[in-house]
Amino acid sequence: MQGDNDALDDHRRTIAELARRYFTSHGPAQIHDFAWWSGLSVADARAGLATVESELARETIDGRTYWFSSSGRTPTAPRTAYLLPLFDEYLIAYKDRRAALDTSRWTRAASRDPFSAPVVVNGQVVGGWKRVQTGDKVGIALTPLAPLKKRDVAAVTDAARTYTDFVGAELDLSWS
Repeated sequence: MQGDNDALDDHRRTIAELARRYFTSHGPAQIHDFAWWSGLSVADARAGLATVESELARETIDGRTYWFSSSGRTPTAPRTAYLLPLFDEYLIAYKDRRAALDTSRWTRAASRDPFSAPVVVNGQVVGGWKRVQTGDKVGIALTPLAPLKKRDVAAVTDAARTYTDFVGAELDLSWS
């Protein structure tokens, strides 16, 4: 009987540690995101969160509670853009993607799946991108899902330049 209790305690500690690691590395996220990502039942996910919730910060927006690290990190740049890879966890790790993917602002249908290679500006998916390597140039084709502000275009262009600098190639940028 004691062995069964020890195994149950180990299971609870493991789920609690998984919850701690998920919310500190993927937060802000909701309990359903954690359950979806981990494959746990919502009840087990809630139990894990309950064990570590005092270590986390939370915020409720539009009736949805988001949990995240309480470390108090602040953004390092006023305007950031990223060209994320195919199947990046930025979207894939969440069941509810509304916080990063506001489709109400899109003015045209995406020609590609927005989850495949997202362009992210200030935490929001604003389009998709595709890379084509030709000799010493890297072609980056950007497909915004709505018109971008001038400063967002500059941030995305900088992200594309950073990428081509990293791979050691000349940038050939196109917008569609």
